[in-house]
Amino acid sequence: MIESLNEIKMYPTTEAGYAEFTKRIRVYKETGAVVKLAVESTGNTKYFKNQMEKAGAEVKVVNTVKFKVINESVSKTDKHDAATLSEFLKDYKLPESYLCSKETENLRRLIKSRERLVRA
Repeated sequence: MIESLNEIKMYPTTEAGYAEFTKRIRVYKETGAVVKLAVESTGNTKYFKNQMEKAGAEVKVVNTVKFKVINESVSKTDKHDAATLSEFLKDYKLPESYLCSKETENLRRLIKSRERLVRA
């Protein structure tokens, strides 16, 4: 039996949490459902996005600086933010963040390391 689409459930950001969440995605996919996720851009967003796409979900990374609804929210909780992202995801009204390629990310790290060495 599929859980309610309106149910909000929290998963830990651990391998076990990711495994449980991707299992839930696969269950939805087996019924023919299209699974769409919205996630705020954070330090582990790229890893999360890759894991969820492997499970078959479409993932939109939200630029929260441009998404004033969350940025200026009075009720700033994960549960409230998740509900807000879900509501706007339905209507395709979320500003996306750009995630650079692995090559670009490696170049940025190299430049940052050089900068630190020069300063030292």
